Formats: sequence, structure tokens, C-alpha cells
Amino acid sequence: MRYKKSYYNTIIEIPEGNKKLIYNSVTAALGILDKKNLDLYDKINFINFDNLDGEEKETVEMLKENGFIVDADFDEYSNLIIESNKVKYDQNGAKSLTIAPTMNCNMKCPYCFETQKNEVINEETEYYIIEFIKNFTEGTKALGISWYGGEPLLGKDIIVRLSEKIINICDKRGIEYSADMVTNGYLLNRETAIEMKEKCKIDKVQITIDGLEDTHNNRRKLKKNSGSCFNEIIKNIDEINDILGVVIRINVDIDNINEIEKLISYFIEEKKWLRKNTINFYFAPIVKKTETCNVCINSCLTIDEMKNLYDNVKNLVENKIGVNLLAQFYPQPKLASCGATSINSFVIDPKGDLYKCWSLISDKKYCVGNVKTGVVINESYSKWILKEDEEWCKVCKFKPTCQGGCLQKRLEKPKERNCSVYEYLFEDIIKAMYEDFIKKGTS
Repeated sequence: MRYKKSYYNTIIEIPEGNKKLIYNSVTAALGILDKKNLDLYDKINFINFDNLDGEEKETVEMLKENGFIVDADFDEYSNLIIESNKVKYDQNGAKSLTIAPTMNCNMKCPYCFETQKNEVINEETEYYIIEFIKNFTEGTKALGISWYGGEPLLGKDIIVRLSEKIINICDKRGIEYSADMVTNGYLLNRETAIEMKEKCKIDKVQITIDGLEDTHNNRRKLKKNSGSCFNEIIKNIDEINDILGVVIRINVDIDNINEIEKLISYFIEEKKWLRKNTINFYFAPIVKKTETCNVCINSCLTIDEMKNLYDNVKNLVENKIGVNLLAQFYPQPKLASCGATSINSFVIDPKGDLYKCWSLISDKKYCVGNVKTGVVINESYSKWILKEDEEWCKVCKFKPTCQGGCLQKRLEKPKERNCSVYEYLFEDIIKAMYEDFIKKGTS
């Protein structure tokens, strides 16, 4: 019996010179190889398992169990594609829908990619959404709903009505149901949070905060109110974080990057938020997503600027509360870059039109059907489902954890690499995990 090293291994140097870390992006396994095990690993392609002694066989079994070595004739890349296609085309697999009850918003953010329209889901569209979901969930085991917009809470009554009907369908069919919401947080007071939790089974919300008060208010302006939306949102997060999980998205570009560390310090020192398991945050570099997007390319950050931001914030968080920020970004394998690449995921706008990605919502040229008439297998739909890996992705050791990145970006700019900032932070993240492991082992 013969083996070979997995193509998806990465060896990382650590201060202990006689040891090395090994990470496999297919299994997410992380190991420490001492000199003896490293020697065996290095010559694994040339040895016969049957000729090894008992201790060496145990080491080989450990390496195989964690995916660090594979059978000599195993085609790893083809297996990744096959496993991905199983999920992509599984009609009985978990289903997901993003529903925008309105494209209207109470804010007018300068970088928003959406064309705001005073549209809401009407009674007829509500009916056909439910009929679509009845057909869509036939035979499935799980359904996830994300409420989106516009600002979804401007259509709160619609969310409640639709949620109650969708939950009823799932209960009758034994379908596991889950829901979350993307909101600017301005209308999400405690009373509303309780209603969303109890009536709609929403358990998590994403709220955007782009800086301290002046910066946030300047970037995320209320349409009809000159008051501080920052203070109202902060108050709401304080009121709701024991009811709903809160993920804070921080949109970052050249205009606010120098304030981000102060913002994180505010979260830690004044609000005490990052000490709670119910509140987390992440950075989202602002990019020009579509032709209608108002983003200026010159405002976008480079990969190096994003990497420096993570490095600085990592040090800040570690010094203030002893948490290794990078450890939470430990790379995990996935079978798709996002659900939109599957036949089991759609976005529904207020007119009932269907899209594959929420970045394209209400842009008619990307429409792939309607809840009333069904899905249309047109050019836009086919591009999302049938897109193949670029040549650089086929040979990338991080493919299992990335799957090519955002497909919408790949379709818009097919000749550009779409690598995540986390790829450039990869070694730092792995070393952070190792450091945490060492600390726990000595505490």
C-alpha cells in the first residue's frame, strides 16, 4: 500500500526549530510534526506501508486520518469538484432564500450599490412567495431565510406575516427552520427584537457601524432626521444583544481606515461588547460591485492595507482583553464559495423577481425568474451554476477553504484574481491557533 502527500498541505515554520506545523485545507486539520514524524512524512511518497514497523504505521495512520497523506492514486482536485457538485445539485439539500420586503431605506449611504425604490411586497406577491416556497421546499430538510433590503424593518409587518406562514409550512413538513436579518439597526429596539425572535424565529442580525459618531453619521446618513443615528444604533445594540446575536459589519475604505482602531477600542473599553459571546465584528472592504454602485475605485483599500489593519487590530484586541483575534478566522473547508452557486438558493425582491445574489437585487438584467412564474434557466442563471474554476484556482492550495471567492466578483471581472485577505493572513492565523494551543496547554 502506497501513499502520497496531500497537495493541500502547508508546512509552517515555528520558533521550535526541530518542529513544524502542518495544515490541510481539505480537512482543516492542524498538526505538529517533530523531526522523526517529519522525516517519515517527507519520504511518504517513496515507502511501502507494509514494510514499516508498528510505531511508523501508527504515525502513517494518523497522517492519513487527518488528510495529510492520501492514497497514491487518489485525485484530490476531482474529488473536490465531485463533492461540491453533490451539494450544488442536490434538490433535497438545505435551501436558502434572501427576501427583501422593501428596497426603500431610511438611510442614504454614499457607497450603497442599490438603487433605492419605494417598493414593498404587496398582497399578491406575498401569496406567490408562499406558493413558491411550498414548491421550493418539497422534500428538503432545512430552510434558512435572510431578511434583507433596503432596510427590511421598514417592512416589519410583511416580515411577520410571511414568517408565520413560512414557519407553518416548515412545521407541517418537519423542515428545520432558521432566520437572520441584515439591518442598519436604527429601528431595531428591544420591543422589535423580541417580536423578531418570538414571531419570526430570527436569532441573529448583522448591523453596520462604520466609525465613531461623526464618521458613522457622515457615511450612513439618515434621510429625514438630522439626529445621530450612531447613538440610536449603539443604544439598540445594548438593548438587544441578550435577545439576538449581533454581528457588527465595519465597512472599510481609505476614508475611515485610520479611525478603525479607535472604534474597536470603543467597543472594548466603553461598551464592553467584545467580552460578550453574543457580539462579534468583521471588516468588509468597500468595493465597486456593480455599474450602479457609487463607490470610487480610488477609495478602495489594497490587500496590504487590509492586512496591516488586521495586524494592528489583532495586537490591540490581544493587549486589551487577551483574545487572539486571528484565531476566530481559522480557515475551514467549504463546498461552495456561497449558497448562490447552488440550485438551492435565491434572492427575492419586492416584486417577486428572483436573483442569484443580493448584490444584484432589482437589477433586471440579472433576473432569473419570478415567484409567480418560476425559475428561468437563462444566461444569468447558467453563469452562476456552471462557472468553472479559473486556472489559478485549480492549482491553489487554499481552494478547499475559498472555492474561488465571491462568484459575483469573478463574473464581473473574470481576468482578475479574487483572493480573500485571509489567504494573505493565513500563516499568521495558523500561528495564532498554535499560540493559543500552547497557552492552554501550559495554563
